[in-house]
Amino acid sequence: MATMKVGTRLSLGFGLVLVLLLLVPVLLQARLLGVVELALPQRPDGALLEQVTAMAELLAINLGFSRRAAAWEVPSEEDVCDVC
Repeated sequence: MATMKVGTRLSLGFGLVLVLLLLVPVLLQARLLGVVELALPQRPDGALLEQVTAMAELLAINLGFSRRAAAWEVPSEEDVCDVC
């Protein structure tokens, strides 16, 4: 479920620009992993919201893979013992 915040001012180096912030939760098995924040110049249509939601779902899956892979990594002897 994306959330929109209208009327946010963003400094882009050449002045302030009024943008719409789109906040999309990154969820994996109903657990919040993070939030994707996009600044858009105009209100997004339904197709863009679907694409952003799909992107957040893929990001959640990839983060889940990364976490599982990190948990399975076995540290080398050099990483475990400084005097070995």
